Amino acid sequence: MPQKAIKNMTIQPTSSITVWDKNQLKKVIEYLPTHHLSPAVSRPVQRPIRVINDHPLEAANDSIKDLIEAGQHLKQGWADCEHWRELARRRGYRLPHWYQPMTPKGMEQVLRGLGLDRQFYRKAFGLKTYQDLVDHNPNTPLWVFAGWCLEIETDE
Repeated sequence: MPQKAIKNMTIQPTSSITVWDKNQLKKVIEYLPTHHLSPAVSRPVQRPIRVINDHPLEAANDSIKDLIEAGQHLKQGWADCEHWRELARRRGYRLPHWYQPMTPKGMEQVLRGLGLDRQFYRKAFGLKTYQDLVDHNPNTPLWVFAGWCLEIETDE
């Protein structure tokens, strides 16, 4: 059997199964570059989690609760909502959360997610800026804007 050399340490396997003691294993792990220990799938950089009373889950729940409370004023009863959900499902697009208000930044993300651009927006809604639509519809959630875009796109 071939020898395996790891940083001034030679391990001679005596059989097909090699038993290492803790010190040998520590040396092997210290020698390995850290990228060998990380998962193969790259993940986006995670934002630091706010911690309340040494419990990060409470902080996350509080953040979501704040967003939900802020979204309580948004209109949720739309006659076309099932149609929009079906269009999104067919397209493989996930609609934004119900509590997200329509904002210019959110609208830009929706358009980008649907593969649409500012020219589509101007042609479909007849407005120059995203803020104009937000001002005309202050109680509209972002998922409704996504539904409008899906419906207008399929009608074209």
